[in-house]
Amino acid sequence: MAATDLNIENVLNALREQPDLQVAIMEATTGYKVNLNARYTSPFREDNNPACFFKWENGLLKFKDFAAHFSLSGSVLDTLRLSSGNSMSEVLKYVNIKYNLCLGYDPDLDVSTRMILPINKYEAAPTSVPAIIRYESYHTASAFDYFYQYGITDALLTKYSVKACKTVWVQSNKGTIETFHWQNNNPLFLYCWRSNGRLLDKFKMYRPLAQKAGKWRCNTNLIDDVGLEEQTVDFITSSRKDRMVLELAGYTSICALNEMAVIDTNQYSAKYTFMDNDTAGIAAAAKYNLPSIFVPNSADNNNKQIKDPADYAKVFGITALQTLIKEQIAHYEEIDSSSKQ
Repeated sequence: MAATDLNIENVLNALREQPDLQVAIMEATTGYKVNLNARYTSPFREDNNPACFFKWENGLLKFKDFAAHFSLSGSVLDTLRLSSGNSMSEVLKYVNIKYNLCLGYDPDLDVSTRMILPINKYEAAPTSVPAIIRYESYHTASAFDYFYQYGITDALLTKYSVKACKTVWVQSNKGTIETFHWQNNNPLFLYCWRSNGRLLDKFKMYRPLAQKAGKWRCNTNLIDDVGLEEQTVDFITSSRKDRMVLELAGYTSICALNEMAVIDTNQYSAKYTFMDNDTAGIAAAAKYNLPSIFVPNSADNNNKQIKDPADYAKVFGITALQTLIKEQIAHYEEIDSSSKQ
């Protein structure tokens, strides 16, 4: 088959003949084990509602996601396109070469095509990033009480460029302006980025006690490596708050802006993942070829699930978090040692 025959229908027909291959690609792309009777949160957007599912249609395995603002009823090719951030033509070349579908393999194809972005590499579309964030600082003795309860110190808050804000204004690309105010029962912070000691015009708003729809706003796609001195770290984790708590425990870490995004492990070398112990966090950890550490299933005094390093340290203390990490690392080291014997 000539290289010019490399089109969507030819690739789909080849995939129809290999259902096991479809399952393998879909599982690698979404981070989920395919179960036709299960429901999942979407790995392609922020999602707490497990309403997505897998289904076979006309010989193709599809991932169904019918959110009002994000409709996907996609085959392996569609999920690969979303996951990698590549064009469909690049995806077609990728599956042709990677999975040897005999659709006109061309050894002279550009190397960059063969080295397509890793599966599950996701970058938010520019239209999803607000154009402008402005703020008014909040200076009171109790401004950082929220972080103090996790053991986070003023020195760490300064190192990680966390600001308390009286007001934050967010102007979207469509010109809509949202205004958020500090409230005693709903504090308001900005995670900031710096370069050569100077504050950049890059921010991520954080309202930890707000409903999910108003908890975050962001005007950057930068990886959260604020405060990091080396590019080799102990953990890839979920949030800047977790990063600060892990530093208190004696470990270095890095995080993406959200659990959909994937950190380039060629740029940042990590030993383990330490994500939230929930559906989204487990799926995020599965996107990396690294041993995964999670806090055990437990709840605080208000029966709220403890799912991340910060919450675990808040309830049980930094020493308990250190013990948990050492035990799980020792477990992986024992497995690694046994495999070499």
